[in-house]
Amino acid sequence: MSKSGLENVHGVLDLIFQKLFRGKLSYKLEENNKPYFFQKLQCKIFYKDVELGEMGVLHPKVLENYGLNYVGSFLEISLNKLVDIILSQ
Repeated sequence: MSKSGLENVHGVLDLIFQKLFRGKLSYKLEENNKPYFFQKLQCKIFYKDVELGEMGVLHPKVLENYGLNYVGSFLEISLNKLVDIILSQ
């Protein structure tokens, strides 16, 4: 099991979609290439063709720059875009 918490962050994303959309809508993950995440441990989050956000394991340089001593993961999701999806249903 990973100590980065990426599986937990992914679980939060699943929970958000389950609670907001009651399992009727799903998201998709696509490859991402941001320097602040580890390569191959990051992705963009989409609903249909709308990019909602991204998640990944933070790069060690980012952790160092912010004085963080532990590996961690990050989830960013646009609440405005989620609300737009809800209102369009």
